[in-house]
Amino acid sequence: MQSAEPDLLTSLEEFVVAVLSSAHAEAADRLPESALTFSQAKVLLVVGAAAEPLPINVIADRAGVSVATAGRHTDRLVRRGLLSRDECSTDRRVKLIATAERGREVIAAHLEYRRDALRAFVRRLPEPVRAPLRDALRAALDSGAFATGTPTGTPTGTLTGGPIDSDTDRAVPSPRSATTVPGDLS
Repeated sequence: MQSAEPDLLTSLEEFVVAVLSSAHAEAADRLPESALTFSQAKVLLVVGAAAEPLPINVIADRAGVSVATAGRHTDRLVRRGLLSRDECSTDRRVKLIATAERGREVIAAHLEYRRDALRAFVRRLPEPVRAPLRDALRAALDSGAFATGTPTGTPTGTLTGGPIDSDTDRAVPSPRSATTVPGDLS
Protein backbone atom coordinates (compact mmCIF):
# COMPACT_ATOMS: atom_id res chain seq x y z
CA MET A 1 0.00 0.00 0.00
CA GLN A 2 2.82 2.39 0.86
CA SER A 3 4.39 2.04 -2.62
CA ALA A 4 1.10 3.07 -4.29
CA GLU A 5 0.91 6.34 -2.31
CA PRO A 6 3.29 8.38 -4.52
CA ASP A 7 1.36 7.27 -7.62
CA LEU A 8 -1.92 8.24 -5.95
CA LEU A 9 -0.51 11.61 -4.88
CA THR A 10 0.84 12.31 -8.36
CA SER A 11 -2.42 11.29 -10.03
CA LEU A 12 -4.50 13.26 -7.56
CA GLU A 13 -2.35 16.35 -8.02
CA GLU A 14 -2.52 16.12 -11.81
CA PHE A 15 -6.30 15.63 -11.65
CA VAL A 16 -6.94 18.53 -9.27
CA VAL A 17 -4.64 20.89 -11.19
CA ALA A 18 -6.29 19.98 -14.50
CA VAL A 19 -9.83 20.42 -13.17
CA LEU A 20 -9.08 23.65 -11.30
CA SER A 21 -7.12 25.11 -14.19
CA SER A 22 -10.00 24.44 -16.54
CA ALA A 23 -12.56 25.83 -14.10
CA HIS A 24 -10.39 28.84 -13.25
CA ALA A 25 -9.76 29.73 -16.89
CA GLU A 26 -13.46 29.46 -17.69
CA ALA A 27 -14.51 31.50 -14.64
CA ALA A 28 -11.84 34.15 -15.16
CA ASP A 29 -12.86 34.59 -18.80
CA ARG A 30 -16.47 35.14 -17.83
CA LEU A 31 -15.94 37.57 -14.96
CA PRO A 32 -14.10 40.53 -16.49
CA GLU A 33 -16.77 42.98 -15.28
CA SER A 34 -15.78 42.46 -11.68
CA ALA A 35 -12.12 43.36 -12.45
CA LEU A 36 -10.91 42.10 -9.08
CA THR A 37 -7.31 41.20 -8.39
CA PHE A 38 -6.70 37.65 -7.19
CA SER A 39 -6.15 38.88 -3.62
CA GLN A 40 -9.28 41.03 -3.67
CA ALA A 41 -11.32 38.09 -4.94
CA LYS A 42 -9.85 35.92 -2.18
CA VAL A 43 -10.87 38.48 0.48
CA LEU A 44 -14.35 38.75 -1.02
CA LEU A 45 -14.75 34.97 -1.04
CA VAL A 46 -13.45 34.62 2.54
CA VAL A 47 -15.97 37.17 3.78
CA GLY A 48 -18.70 35.58 1.66
CA ALA A 49 -18.00 32.17 3.22
CA ALA A 50 -18.39 33.46 6.77
CA ALA A 51 -21.60 32.88 8.69
CA GLU A 52 -21.26 36.32 10.33
CA PRO A 53 -19.34 39.57 9.76
CA LEU A 54 -15.60 39.30 10.35
CA PRO A 55 -12.96 41.64 11.77
CA ILE A 56 -10.01 42.47 9.48
CA ASN A 57 -7.52 40.31 11.41
CA VAL A 58 -9.69 37.21 10.89
CA ILE A 59 -10.08 38.02 7.20
CA ALA A 60 -6.30 38.38 6.90
CA ASP A 61 -5.72 35.05 8.63
CA ARG A 62 -8.25 33.15 6.51
CA ALA A 63 -7.11 34.78 3.24
CA GLY A 64 -3.44 34.24 4.06
CA VAL A 65 -2.52 37.91 3.71
CA SER A 66 -1.24 40.54 6.12
CA VAL A 67 -3.66 42.63 8.15
CA ALA A 68 -2.55 45.73 6.19
CA THR A 69 -3.24 44.00 2.87
CA ALA A 70 -6.61 42.72 4.07
CA GLY A 71 -7.45 46.26 5.20
CA ARG A 72 -6.53 47.80 1.83
CA HIS A 73 -8.49 45.18 -0.10
CA THR A 74 -11.46 45.56 2.22
CA ASP A 75 -11.42 49.36 1.74
CA ARG A 76 -11.46 48.95 -2.05
CA LEU A 77 -14.22 46.32 -1.92
CA VAL A 78 -16.32 48.52 0.39
CA ARG A 79 -15.91 51.47 -2.01
CA ARG A 80 -17.04 49.24 -4.89
CA GLY A 81 -20.13 48.16 -2.95
CA LEU A 82 -19.08 44.50 -2.67
CA LEU A 83 -18.50 44.52 1.10
CA SER A 84 -19.98 46.52 3.97
CA ARG A 85 -18.30 47.74 7.15
CA ASP A 86 -19.98 48.29 10.51
CA GLU A 87 -18.83 48.93 14.07
CA CYS A 88 -18.81 45.99 16.45
CA SER A 89 -21.60 46.48 19.00
CA THR A 90 -19.35 45.37 21.88
CA ASP A 91 -16.11 47.13 20.85
CA ARG A 92 -16.36 50.29 18.74
CA ARG A 93 -12.67 50.01 17.82
CA VAL A 94 -13.40 46.84 15.84
CA LYS A 95 -14.89 47.12 12.38
CA LEU A 96 -16.85 44.12 11.15
CA ILE A 97 -16.89 43.30 7.45
CA ALA A 98 -19.80 41.56 5.71
CA THR A 99 -20.72 40.79 2.12
CA ALA A 100 -22.98 43.39 0.51
CA GLU A 101 -25.75 42.36 -1.88
CA ARG A 102 -23.62 43.19 -4.93
CA GLY A 103 -20.77 41.12 -3.47
CA ARG A 104 -23.08 38.15 -3.01
CA GLU A 105 -24.14 38.52 -6.65
CA VAL A 106 -20.51 38.55 -7.84
CA ILE A 107 -19.70 35.48 -5.71
CA ALA A 108 -22.79 33.63 -6.93
CA ALA A 109 -21.90 34.41 -10.56
CA HIS A 110 -18.31 33.29 -10.01
CA LEU A 111 -19.43 30.01 -8.43
CA GLU A 112 -21.96 29.43 -11.21
CA TYR A 113 -19.20 29.92 -13.80
CA ARG A 114 -17.11 27.38 -11.90
CA ARG A 115 -20.03 24.95 -11.90
CA ASP A 116 -20.41 25.48 -15.66
CA ALA A 117 -16.73 24.63 -16.14
CA LEU A 118 -17.12 21.50 -14.01
CA ARG A 119 -20.22 20.49 -15.99
CA ALA A 120 -18.22 20.90 -19.21
CA PHE A 121 -15.45 18.74 -17.73
CA VAL A 122 -17.94 16.02 -16.79
CA ARG A 123 -19.49 16.12 -20.28
CA ARG A 124 -16.00 15.60 -21.79
CA LEU A 125 -15.36 12.53 -19.64
CA PRO A 126 -15.89 9.23 -21.44
CA GLU A 127 -19.06 7.54 -20.16
CA PRO A 128 -17.22 4.50 -18.71
CA VAL A 129 -15.09 6.82 -16.52
CA ARG A 130 -17.92 8.86 -14.98
CA ALA A 131 -19.49 6.35 -12.55
CA PRO A 132 -16.18 5.04 -11.17
CA LEU A 133 -14.91 8.60 -10.70
CA ARG A 134 -18.13 9.61 -8.94
CA ASP A 135 -17.95 6.54 -6.70
CA ALA A 136 -14.29 7.16 -5.84
CA LEU A 137 -14.94 10.84 -5.07
CA ARG A 138 -18.00 10.02 -2.95
CA ALA A 139 -16.02 7.36 -1.03
CA ALA A 140 -13.21 9.88 -0.39
CA LEU A 141 -15.68 12.54 0.80
CA ASP A 142 -17.58 10.04 2.96
CA SER A 143 -14.35 8.69 4.49
CA GLY A 144 -14.12 11.55 6.97
CA ALA A 145 -10.65 12.49 5.72
CA PHE A 146 -11.74 16.13 5.44
CA ALA A 147 -13.34 16.38 8.89
CA THR A 148 -10.19 17.42 10.75
CA GLY A 149 -8.41 19.23 7.92
CA THR A 150 -11.04 21.82 7.06
CA PRO A 151 -10.11 25.32 8.29
CA THR A 152 -12.72 27.16 10.34
CA GLY A 153 -15.12 29.01 8.07
CA THR A 154 -14.29 26.89 5.04
CA PRO A 155 -17.40 25.21 3.67
CA THR A 156 -17.45 21.51 2.91
CA GLY A 157 -19.61 19.63 0.48
CA THR A 158 -20.62 21.14 -2.84
CA LEU A 159 -19.73 24.56 -4.16
CA THR A 160 -22.88 25.91 -2.58
CA GLY A 161 -22.34 24.26 0.79
CA GLY A 162 -25.33 22.02 0.12
CA PRO A 163 -26.63 19.34 -2.20
CA ILE A 164 -27.03 19.59 -5.97
CA ASP A 165 -30.32 18.54 -7.58
CA SER A 166 -29.35 15.80 -10.03
CA ASP A 167 -32.27 16.63 -12.34
CA THR A 168 -31.52 20.32 -12.73
CA ASP A 169 -27.80 20.30 -11.88
CA ARG A 170 -28.50 23.30 -9.63
CA ALA A 171 -28.01 23.89 -5.91
CA VAL A 172 -30.81 22.83 -3.62
CA PRO A 173 -31.66 25.89 -1.49
CA SER A 174 -30.91 25.56 2.20
CA PRO A 175 -31.18 28.04 5.07
CA ARG A 176 -27.37 28.46 5.07
CA SER A 177 -26.96 28.92 1.31
CA ALA A 178 -29.80 31.42 1.24
CA THR A 179 -27.95 33.77 3.56
CA THR A 180 -24.28 33.13 2.85
CA VAL A 181 -22.25 32.23 -0.17
CA PRO A 182 -19.46 29.72 0.39
CA GLY A 183 -15.82 30.27 -0.25
CA ASP A 184 -13.43 29.96 -3.15
CA LEU A 185 -12.19 26.99 -5.03
CA SER A 186 -9.11 28.58 -6.38
